[in-house]
Amino acid sequence: MVIQRILRHANVSTTATYYIKTAPDDVKHAMEKLENNIPQAEPAVRDTYGTLEPREQATDQTVQ
Repeated sequence: MVIQRILRHANVSTTATYYIKTAPDDVKHAMEKLENNIPQAEPAVRDTYGTLEPREQATDQTVQ
């Protein structure tokens, strides 16, 4: 019902027909196996203003 309201479908059967899908158990198990074998990515560190740059590597343009 929530998805129906978000998508503004007049009839919940429209939502169920096009957006609610089930997967067989063998597909679910295969996806679990795949997920468990994909290495976790290292979190990205964003440093837009160069605040994490070590002092010895600072450029002439860096305010000291």
